Amino acid sequence: MRRLYAKLFLANRGQIYFSILCHAESFQGYRKRICQECGENRKRGQIYFSFLCYAESFQGYRKRICQEWDVLFYQIIRITWYSAAITGR
Repeated sequence: MRRLYAKLFLANRGQIYFSILCHAESFQGYRKRICQECGENRKRGQIYFSFLCYAESFQGYRKRICQEWDVLFYQIIRITWYSAAITGR
């Protein structure tokens, strides 16, 4: 199991830090819960999430993670063995 830390910058929303673990197929199951937490907490500026995904498969969600995040159009700019940097557009 590989652990990845991704740093996501949202326009005018501060910073959200993700801890990505395990299997990509599990990410779909956590999508609803993550979206709900985002809606409740994103005004705080920083939100901490933990969800399941391999780095390669995470790229498949580049355009959208959930419907509530209209501004979450992002691009992976760096991936190493333990970290991934993501910037919002």
